[in-house]
Amino acid sequence: MCGSCITRCLTFGQIAPEFFGIHINNLNNPWPNTVGIEFSNYRTLASGATLWSQLNPSPGVYDWKWLDIALGQSEQHGSQVDFDFYFTPSWASSNRSGSCVMGDNGGCYPPNDLNSDGTGTDQHVKDFITALMDRVGAGRLKYIEIWNEFNISLEWHGTIGQLVRITKDVSTVAKSFDANIRIIGPSATGDCGGKYIDVISLHGHIKDPEKIIVRTNSALAQMAKYGQGGKPIFDTEASWPLNWPVNTGIAADLQPGYLFREYLATLSTPTQVMYVYAYDIAKTAHYWSTSLQKVTTNGNAYALFYTWLVGSTVTNKCQPQVSGSSTWSCTFEMRDGTKAMAMWNTAVTYPNTVSTTVPSVFKKYFTLNGGSHLVGQAAPSVQRTSLGCRDSAE
Repeated sequence: MCGSCITRCLTFGQIAPEFFGIHINNLNNPWPNTVGIEFSNYRTLASGATLWSQLNPSPGVYDWKWLDIALGQSEQHGSQVDFDFYFTPSWASSNRSGSCVMGDNGGCYPPNDLNSDGTGTDQHVKDFITALMDRVGAGRLKYIEIWNEFNISLEWHGTIGQLVRITKDVSTVAKSFDANIRIIGPSATGDCGGKYIDVISLHGHIKDPEKIIVRTNSALAQMAKYGQGGKPIFDTEASWPLNWPVNTGIAADLQPGYLFREYLATLSTPTQVMYVYAYDIAKTAHYWSTSLQKVTTNGNAYALFYTWLVGSTVTNKCQPQVSGSSTWSCTFEMRDGTKAMAMWNTAVTYPNTVSTTVPSVFKKYFTLNGGSHLVGQAAPSVQRTSLGCRDSAE
């Protein structure tokens, strides 16, 4: 039995809309579903003023404006919400001027009512989660995720004992309001687990998208080691490393191919939700341009392969065609019964191409720029690896 699985279990099967998650930076931009960027799970990190420090700027004072907007949009468009509990207010921080990822404001330090071993009242956390749940009520938050990338000191400068205590208190308070809410464990660029959480998380910022399979297998091994093997696993932040190449993101013509490769590779693991980072931030996945107010090339490619994937069933997971090969493929049965294959090569450099052979059942192939071609007919050079081809039987 799957228990709390929402898309797939530890076997592969039909790809549900719930697999597709997203981050939204500017809540004044059009909600993604209204411009053809379909998704079902929304993570609040990076969404304007939705951090703990912003929602709770001084003791007993709360500003819910942007969270209310985010929840309203989510409900209107049928999105499930993962509230990311993150970033200590300066007034509550154990180091109010400590250097953190968003300035010298102490946000990455633990609250000042927690000792290093996790003892103490932890009243600041309890008070905030009580106020949050009192504000939103039961059913509006599907998940609460604890912190962000705790293995990076500029994100978390406390101890594991303090993080475990915070997780315990968040879970206890939130579930006293809503027994169905699920707690996502602290996300990292590595792997973690814990008895107070319902979902294991990792972050898939990797240079080679196929290596998300290695990362996920490592997480699964750790989950099994610590008795967490029955829990769902989410990738709560996915795309290329944000500082690779240095603070620029990868070349624009490589981005659509990278993204589809990461979706395909992740679908070849037991991961149940993949939250891409981010809808409207330059140098990231960047499906929407805030400056131009239109869907980007990346967004158009995503909209295309979303229609290919949702409702399809994975029949063979993505992997090298032979051991050590740079040509990868995986097969699907589309929702209309059509047999399909995704195929790409990880070694060829844009705009070069490489030839390959496909089974004779496949008559046409499709590319991420929207092109459709007969098998055997050369396509114009497209993104690295000509990744977008969906080989389709007719």
